[in-house]
Amino acid sequence: MSNQYGNMSIVSARDGSLVFCVDAATVPSTTTFTANQVMPWTPYWTISTVSVTGFSMNGTSAENELLIGNNCFGRRSILWQAWNNDASSDADGGWGSSYFSIDHTKLYRYTTKAIVLTTGFNGTYYNGMHGSPGGVTRWDNGTTSQTNPYFACPSHGSYIFDKTWVLGVWYAFPSGTSAGGGGSPYTSDYGYYPIKTQVRTTAGVGCNTGGNVIWQSTNTTANQREYLYYSTDPSVKMRWDTPRVDEINGSEPTIAQLCSSEQDFWYDLTGNATNMTSFNNPVITRDTNGGYFTFNGSNTYFQGRNNTAMDSPQNLTVQAWVNPDNNSQYGHIFEKGLVNTQYSIFHSGSTFIWRTMGTSTQDLNFAASSVCPANTWSLVTCTYDGGNKRIYKNGTQVTSAAVTGSISTHTGGAWIGCYGNANDYFWDGKIASVKVYNRALSATEIKNNFDSQRNRFGV
Repeated sequence: MSNQYGNMSIVSARDGSLVFCVDAATVPSTTTFTANQVMPWTPYWTISTVSVTGFSMNGTSAENELLIGNNCFGRRSILWQAWNNDASSDADGGWGSSYFSIDHTKLYRYTTKAIVLTTGFNGTYYNGMHGSPGGVTRWDNGTTSQTNPYFACPSHGSYIFDKTWVLGVWYAFPSGTSAGGGGSPYTSDYGYYPIKTQVRTTAGVGCNTGGNVIWQSTNTTANQREYLYYSTDPSVKMRWDTPRVDEINGSEPTIAQLCSSEQDFWYDLTGNATNMTSFNNPVITRDTNGGYFTFNGSNTYFQGRNNTAMDSPQNLTVQAWVNPDNNSQYGHIFEKGLVNTQYSIFHSGSTFIWRTMGTSTQDLNFAASSVCPANTWSLVTCTYDGGNKRIYKNGTQVTSAAVTGSISTHTGGAWIGCYGNANDYFWDGKIASVKVYNRALSATEIKNNFDSQRNRFGV
């Protein structure tokens, strides 16, 4: 791809030191950023052999694993894997989400992507949910108080997704909806969609709900469940990716979009799968120069999982192409960890701050207008080499200070456009790319990165 969009510099830096990289130029044209889903999962699925925040496992820890793998679009993602199940006919892997708030008067769509890598000789895959309190209503016949509802439960021999990624699509209709009703297209587009063909099938659909559910007027919360059950063959292996629940209000991605690219995602290009989920709709602008995101300064941001590759106690570079709307804002460009636990770059009024946390807070400050002036694209680079901290604007050093000590580590994940988990210091302006290296780039390397992309940003 053209060097104009920054991809050549990404490739050339793949020496293991580039541990995080997102660039708006690489976002697929079919990806939307509505942030409409009510069950965010990306920040919490991380490499693990046990359950994680917001999710419980089905079966034992030996039968579950979260790992980095290729998803249905060939991108590196965190996948939940059911595998290595025991020989007993019982729970054999999978997950259930925590309960989230719902409005029983509204329509919701449940989706997730799944693949059976090894079918073995038995087992059943359950797509389901819970509605609380009181259960939900069966969609096919109007029977109420269904407390263990499943949209589909295809068994071994009827898997339509043997070695093929499929998107499961299911609906929870407003309370009072007539059995089998709900309106077009929702009464006829539920089922499984193989990602490659996008040709809908209802194989294995129905189970104990008829394929969808209807909220009861008592329902206030719900969850999502994806289970493998009753396999006595330890070779059976299946994976899940990108579960989501959307309120259907006109801003949700279409089924075709869900089958074409991930929605609300800003992908990490390093392969480390620190993929960022959008919140409150940062607006993407796609132009001939590669594109960028606009943050509104009040509530828009991205959040990603914890990636220990980004923990670099005494060698670090944070680099971003930014264009602030003003130089008197209190706005964060990037933070690793929760608030003031690792490192961050941000504006505090008219001051730009390169902050690292160790035994104490260590700030390197400079006038924001001299680092990234308002309404102008600038490449901001901040480095730490164990002895000095430096700030560069467009490949030229503007300030430095002697600093020693180790940067703390934390499991709080990564954040773009806000002050970690503080729900504050939202960035007001544009961000096109963010990179993190686990070493301090040299002045020559920083200048080369600037020169490789300056034409894209007209500087």
